[in-house]
Formats: sequence, C-alpha cells, structure tokens
Amino acid sequence: MACRRLGQIVLGGNRLWPGITTSRKAMQIPRRLQGSLSFDTFKARLDQKLEESRMKPTAEADLDLELAADNLDAQERERELNEDLERVKDMAQKLIDMMPRYGHEMTTKRMSRFRALATYQPTLGNRWIKVILKRPELLDEVASQDLMAFVDFCLLDLRLTKASSFDLVCSLPIVLFDQPSIYKDLLLNWVALCEKNNLNVRLVIDNPNILAMTPMDWAERIEDLSEFFNIKKDLATLATNNPTVFTETGAMLKEKLDYLVMTMVVKPQDIAHSNILQMDLINIKKRFLFLDRCGLYTFPNVKDAGKSTSSEPHIKELSTSSDEKFLANVTKGQLTIEEFDAFVDQLLPEELATEVDEHELRMQREAEELASEGGYYDPSIEEDISQTYRDKHNWQGMPEKFNEK
Repeated sequence: MACRRLGQIVLGGNRLWPGITTSRKAMQIPRRLQGSLSFDTFKARLDQKLEESRMKPTAEADLDLELAADNLDAQERERELNEDLERVKDMAQKLIDMMPRYGHEMTTKRMSRFRALATYQPTLGNRWIKVILKRPELLDEVASQDLMAFVDFCLLDLRLTKASSFDLVCSLPIVLFDQPSIYKDLLLNWVALCEKNNLNVRLVIDNPNILAMTPMDWAERIEDLSEFFNIKKDLATLATNNPTVFTETGAMLKEKLDYLVMTMVVKPQDIAHSNILQMDLINIKKRFLFLDRCGLYTFPNVKDAGKSTSSEPHIKELSTSSDEKFLANVTKGQLTIEEFDAFVDQLLPEELATEVDEHELRMQREAEELASEGGYYDPSIEEDISQTYRDKHNWQGMPEKFNEK
C-alpha cells in the first residue's frame, strides 16, 4: 500500500499545463483499478506517465516557454490556476529580493526565464532559486526549456536525486545545455563507469572538467592508475579525495606518484586515503625535504617499504591546506613558519625541479582557465596557447622527451 500511495503522489505531480505535460486528473489511477494492479503493471504505468511528463530540450522541440508563460490569458489563469499563479508570483518576488544580496542583478530576461521555470516546474521552484543565486548566468545563456530538460534527464534517465541533479546544473558547462546528444552520451557513460568501478557520480560536480574528456580518456586513466593502485579497492576512495586524478596531465600525475612511492616511500593505499594528489609537486617536495632534514621523517624498514607500512608522519599530515597547519600537525609547535620559509629559500632549484616542462604546465593552467571561462574545453584552445608562447617567448615547442612519449 505504501508503494501504491507513493506512486499516486508522483502520478499526481503538480504540473500546470496539460498541453505540454500530463495533468493531475489524467495521471490518476481509477479507484476501481487500484486494488487489482500488480506491482510490475503499476510501475510500467508510472514510468509511462513520467516519460510523458518529460520536458524536451529545444533541440528536439522549441516550445518557447518564456513567451507562453508571459502571454497566457490572465482570466483563465485567475479562474483555473489561481493558487499556482500566486505561488509563482511569490517565488519570483523571493528571487527579486535575494538577487541583490548576492551581488546579482535581476534583468527582464532573467525574470522571464525564471517565471517559466517556476510555472512549469512549480514544485522545484526553491531549488531553481538556489541554483540561480549560485550561477545567475544560466538565465542569460540557457533557455528555460533546456534547463528543465536537463533536470528531467538527470531525474528520469540517470536516476539521480533532486539534490544531485541540481548540483549538476551548477556544474555542467554552459555550452552543453543546448547539446543534449553530447551531454546525454557523456553522462550516461559516466554513470556506467561509476557503477562499474563503485565511483561516486558526484565526482563530476566536484570536477566538471571530467566532462571535457571522453569515455576513452576515463578508461585509459583508470588503466594507468592500476600500475600503482588496487583499482577494485582503492579507486573510489582515491577519486573521492582527489577529484582531479581524472583530469591532471598523465606526465605530471605519474611524476607525483613516482615521487611519493619511490622517494617518500608512501604506500599507495595511504595515498588513496589522502588528498595529497591535489597538491602541487613542488609544495610536496618542500614539505618532505623540510621534515627529512629536520629528522622528523621516518622511513619504514626496507623489507616493508611500500607494502605493509608507510613512512611517518602519515601522508595526510603533509597534505593539509596551509603551511601553518602543516607545521602545527607535524612539529607540535616546535618549529615556526619563519623557519620553514627560511629553509625553503635556501633549497637549490634542482631540488624542486620537475621533469614536466615549465611551459607545458603553464599552458595547461591557461587552458583550464579558458575552459572554465568559456564553459567547455576545445582542442583549439591549446593550439592558440602554443602559438602565443611561440610568439611571446620564442619557444619552439615541447622538448624531445615529450615528443618521444
């Protein structure tokens, strides 16, 4: 009975416009049939009704919802949908009041698109307000129909929770909202990969740049990581603590892992349980060399190195956010930040050097910044940056070691 009642609530969803979605009356199951429905039959009908209520993206059918929401006959709305109309007005006023508090401006275009969201998805109005306060540019660049279509895709196809679906709205590159064939392929493949490897789907929320890669790139990165980690046991924890493990350049990631495992003698499982891979390799070297030369870093027995035990202190202590917190954790207040800075200043350049070319690292950072600003990565970005370096720095390209690889 509980399942049947839950289904009735879903089937009786509070959507407003019968021309575009299914009305409450049409979606209800007749009382005479309620007692005789099997669970499978009921579920099939429920799935059918949910599918009928799905909002299509503009690429499939442009319904011009903003205009429809603005131009509906006022008398009809007052007569039949007065309660829902008042709810839309209240939510619109709430957004108008809150936008300035967050430093945003409410324009006519933004209000028109929000009214469409609140009209056609009234039960999700407050969630849309939260999204818009975080990312108001969505109302400037994306049609309300495409926003709702994406949420329906997350809820109905990906089976995500409402919270995760709207978090994904805040993370998806803007240029993908009107390209449903692309984002559907990417996200369906991502969900399949997560299910196969017990990963958290929300990783793409923590690191949206994952969607700038292909499913083949994800599979190849997991294969590369298998050289260091037990994928079945460690990958989920590693990725949760280090979301950029999928998007960092292969050469840089391998150099970090080689340094941690071979030089610092850290067990891969301990690496997975820390966020050390989020740190720059140079900062890792600074902290390690400081502890080692102060006599505060202890290597394990040679026979156990990299297997049953790791060096001490635990790698988590080195991955703390600030130098001050790092010193407080590992030196118990015996050494100061001034002493740490003085030590770093006297380090030789070759002690902090990385094998990855400096220009390559700068190019990667600029590419990531441009991708973030533009909303999506494109290979032409890297080509443009390469040409800029050739023009401004008289740089002839990557060194031989990269061309060979």
